[in-house]
Amino acid sequence: MIEGRKQQKPIAVIGAGVVGAATALMLAREGHAVTLFDPEDAGEQCSFGNASLIASFAVEPLVLPGDLPGLPRQMFDPMSPLFLRWRYLPKAIPWLLGVLANAAPKKAEALARAKASLLARIESTLPVLVAEASASHLVRKPGLLDVYGSERTWKASRALDALRERNGVRVEDISVEEARQMEPALAPVFSHARFVPDVWQTTNPHALTQAIVAAFRAHGGEVVRDRVRDFVRDGQRVTGMTGEAGRYDVAGAVVAAGAWSKTIATRLGFPLPMEVERGYHIMTHDATVRLDRPLCWVDGPVYMAPLETGLRLTSVVEIAGMDAPRNPKCFEMIRRHAARILPDLDTRATGPDDEWMGLRPSVTDPNPVLGRAPGFANLYFNFGHGHTGLTLAAPSAQVIADLVAGRDPGLDLGPFRADRF
Repeated sequence: MIEGRKQQKPIAVIGAGVVGAATALMLAREGHAVTLFDPEDAGEQCSFGNASLIASFAVEPLVLPGDLPGLPRQMFDPMSPLFLRWRYLPKAIPWLLGVLANAAPKKAEALARAKASLLARIESTLPVLVAEASASHLVRKPGLLDVYGSERTWKASRALDALRERNGVRVEDISVEEARQMEPALAPVFSHARFVPDVWQTTNPHALTQAIVAAFRAHGGEVVRDRVRDFVRDGQRVTGMTGEAGRYDVAGAVVAAGAWSKTIATRLGFPLPMEVERGYHIMTHDATVRLDRPLCWVDGPVYMAPLETGLRLTSVVEIAGMDAPRNPKCFEMIRRHAARILPDLDTRATGPDDEWMGLRPSVTDPNPVLGRAPGFANLYFNFGHGHTGLTLAAPSAQVIADLVAGRDPGLDLGPFRADRF
């Protein structure tokens, strides 16, 4: 620990995924004593297996108005990218009702505007985070190529792209020939293409999170392998925490534990409508098939991203709770769709992490739970990012750093409050 901090009670950041790691680093770089708590090594959950995109385009709710007619059939089709296990339906109903309520047109527009206000900060905060972590070799800005296999998916996506464009996202229609020039490995099975130029990517999400934690340590931060169980409170202040390994005195706390944040928030008096969206990936190591940039085969949808470690194929929103076993049909679905657009790709798993499932922490709207916890003076929330944890790690961390320092973050935090539901 840096000299001069030894007698300070630290600010505790709970969760060493990319969101918690970024938050800890942004606080430590401003001179705060910070301790990062997690029962596992940094970046071992969603930060390990995500699609690698810093998705500045992702303003939309999980379900849009146009999705509603086909939603019931899709949710119970085991080969669908949005799948609900029947046994879990009773537990999922409250969350599903909230998601459906947010699909109303006016509500969806308002939520997208709020999400866009946070996404707009990527361009100013991500370079700071990357520079602090000495991780410029892990981050690039190649854009995203969307390809469509049918007129139906092309027309159906127009409403989504229009919503994105209304919120400042650049979306460019390009010809099939231009798309083939950009990515010659694609099979000639798509009829339309779009390009989203302002999309960043990390070529190794796990390494990026670990680099952020290394920089945090270099600023004097400490990492403790423990699972936080409860809090000690004195009025509106958090003064301590208890974990499986002991008790800790703290000057404040930030809950950034991803899917595990719901349990912690409930103990603090915030029973939030949060579910886990189980996402799946397949890593391929076939050097004969190459992509130069992230790609979305919209008919899946399946995202395909070239990483340092191979080509990653990601898809699926499975609602089945935290403890259900992995669903082999989800991997089958990813392979089936990938084979249409990259028929020569060898998708056989050869390593222990080549078939992976992770837990996305999702509330009923697309916005994270971000800001000071209502009724507390020194407790902050930074979780519930859904599909955009990596995407919003830097801007969310900066918001927390501003609040802890007593600065106005310059952002309307009303749409992100824990008591908005």
